[in-house]
Amino acid sequence: MFTKIKLTARHLLDVIAITAMFIFSLLRLLCNIKSIHNAELIVVMPEGGFGHTCILPDAMRRLFKGKKLLCICLSYYNRHNWKLPLIWKDIVQLFLPLQAGVSLFGHKFISTKSPFYRNTLILTVFKFAHIVNNHNAQIMLYEKFLASYLMPLVPEGFRKSSSEVSNAAQHQWIVAYYKIVQGTDVPKASLPHHIREQIAQRLDCVCRLKGKKLCGLYLRQKGRSMMDNVTNTARDGSALEEYLPAVEFLIKNGYQVLLTGDVLCPEPIYRRFKGMLADYKKLKCNEKYFNLFVCTEVDMFIGENGGAITLPAVNKTPILCLNAYPYAFTTASTFLWIYYKTLRDTSGDLIHYKDIFKDSPYLYDYHIQRNYTLHTIGGDDILKAVRYFVEDIKNTPALNIKDRPIENTLPDYVFLKHVNARLSPAFLELFEKDSV
Repeated sequence: MFTKIKLTARHLLDVIAITAMFIFSLLRLLCNIKSIHNAELIVVMPEGGFGHTCILPDAMRRLFKGKKLLCICLSYYNRHNWKLPLIWKDIVQLFLPLQAGVSLFGHKFISTKSPFYRNTLILTVFKFAHIVNNHNAQIMLYEKFLASYLMPLVPEGFRKSSSEVSNAAQHQWIVAYYKIVQGTDVPKASLPHHIREQIAQRLDCVCRLKGKKLCGLYLRQKGRSMMDNVTNTARDGSALEEYLPAVEFLIKNGYQVLLTGDVLCPEPIYRRFKGMLADYKKLKCNEKYFNLFVCTEVDMFIGENGGAITLPAVNKTPILCLNAYPYAFTTASTFLWIYYKTLRDTSGDLIHYKDIFKDSPYLYDYHIQRNYTLHTIGGDDILKAVRYFVEDIKNTPALNIKDRPIENTLPDYVFLKHVNARLSPAFLELFEKDSV
């Protein structure tokens, strides 16, 4: 009896939540009626993580410069940063809810995901846009946008070679997008001036070092609470403590390190570094604003494999990507180094990165299928990678894609061969040591 009452109450709450979300979405559309009326291209994104909410508006504004553009992102509870639209100066981005949630008395109450509501909302958005729009604009889903405008730009060599590799073909558009990023210039993605100034003042309050530079540090660990999802668990990174020797090195080189992602700075560590390592809580900043500031305003970005590493690439900030996995992963910038996780067999022997690239680098469960163990980077190797990275940035303003003797020998279906990226020298040294 109690179970039946509980299910009935849950169903009733979901109906109330869906009704409220639908009304809220209609009001959001009405508040943005001018943008919908004037848009020359409208793209709706029903699914996708934070990285996709960055890629879609950025790809649109690069491919359709000077056009009036609108992207509408449908959002499940706590999945996206709804402050993201503030960073774009040349495109309108709008979020609509697919799920309602609230925290009360330490518990989260989240509505059930409803495919019916999702499909109804998509249909409503399309009909509303067709009625309101004044330019007979193209109105399409994200998937059609990728197929129509990015897939035709995929390099032919990559298209042919990746078509024969497990799980590769569905990611072909990513290479096209990053090549567009490298080949086009658009206004910098950044928060409004008054928000940037507020955060910068907080940073100066905890550290008044003159001439300091900013380094973003994005750590991903949410996979530890999602053990049934290998795409998340495989991308979990190193513990904050493993990064501390590198943080000390960065501070000595004049960088204030801004911590973002799934980790907060413990009070003893914060006091130890005297404000030179800080997060949004220590600075008393709005979390969503702070995360966007870190991704768009720093001089250098160090990050693990998650959606947040997309934004520094949008602004062509120098990036060091650590704990990357699977081996197909890459992003793009004027200066990008990658250090992958390592794999070892049952005897503890290191699996050579070339063997992984030749085998099946696109599978998140590759290590499970081969009965290998997957290893994050230890503190000494993180320090070495960061040291090399900082030193090379001082000497080289940008990487030359033609001057990469190792990367250019990789198979054509490997992402990083086609963008301005290279393997970290610290990563390559692992295999030199192993062969001795």
